[in-house]
Amino acid sequence: MLGHLAPQLGNSYPCGEYAAPTHGISHTTADVCRLEDVEVAFIGLLFAVALGANVLLGMWRRGLRRFSPAWFVAIHGSIPLLVAMRLTLGPPIWVIPVEIALVVAGQLIGARLPQLWDAGSQS
Repeated sequence: MLGHLAPQLGNSYPCGEYAAPTHGISHTTADVCRLEDVEVAFIGLLFAVALGANVLLGMWRRGLRRFSPAWFVAIHGSIPLLVAMRLTLGPPIWVIPVEIALVVAGQLIGARLPQLWDAGSQS
């Protein structure tokens, strides 16, 4: 984790500023952002990347020879990206099992998706 550099839950942080075009006065877009809001958005992004990347990797894995080096890359290719994303903010521990379930679901959906597309186009 980021230790003392990590944002603390419950604290408020500035959201950002914009310059008013007519007066040149700087105004805040909102007084403060709550870290919980940022964390929820980050967890949603993490879940979307976990599922989306693995759907694509599952589609690629489907055409590979089992236990070949490319097959292992197709299965484990998203792990460095997901770990890096997780380490940037340090989401709660309950995120990891959900993330693993989404990775497995993405692989299974990606492997079955071409079959579903073919079945849908034949009817």
